[in-house]
Amino acid sequence: MAKTIVFCTHSTSVDNELGIQSGWLTPPLTEKGVQQAHSLGTQLSLMVQCDGRTWDQALEQDWRKQGQWQPCWRYSFPGKNPIG
Repeated sequence: MAKTIVFCTHSTSVDNELGIQSGWLTPPLTEKGVQQAHSLGTQLSLMVQCDGRTWDQALEQDWRKQGQWQPCWRYSFPGKNPIG
């Protein structure tokens, strides 16, 4: 049975700095938010482990390069739960 992980990030957006609660909307990131997002290597690891991509593919398809920020991504581990 596949296991699903929902990976959510939070980085400072323009709305955050203006005191606007934007919820699930995707306002542009501030420069600080971009820096925060760059530290999220965990997501690249999930792209490799769950989506079957190579590290080269994960780096090339990284959302930060594509400007395709979203609040959450869903990944599924195929097969049995390795923990039990």
